[in-house]
Amino acid sequence: MSSSEAARALQTFGWDAEPLVCLRSVDVVRMLGRFTAGTISATAVQHWAESIESREDISFDTQSTGGVLFELANPALEGELTVVSARRMIARLSTSAE
Repeated sequence: MSSSEAARALQTFGWDAEPLVCLRSVDVVRMLGRFTAGTISATAVQHWAESIESREDISFDTQSTGGVLFELANPALEGELTVVSARRMIARLSTSAE
């Protein structure tokens, strides 16, 4: 399922629900890995992150996961996603998952 298909599927759920799923740091690392490999764009990562960042029905396995997702969803505040910044985020998430 593409990130745009997943975003559309999420819209069928209400925003104020109890957490239905937990986004794990490994999931974010996988998305960032796709970006660093050049298979998806920074814009696609941003749209993916925006679609889940503020949802109350998605929890995060660590504070770092939520923090990185916020950064990805808000490039105007946090800076544009680059390969270098993606690698830093991957390292941060890999450390927090241990």
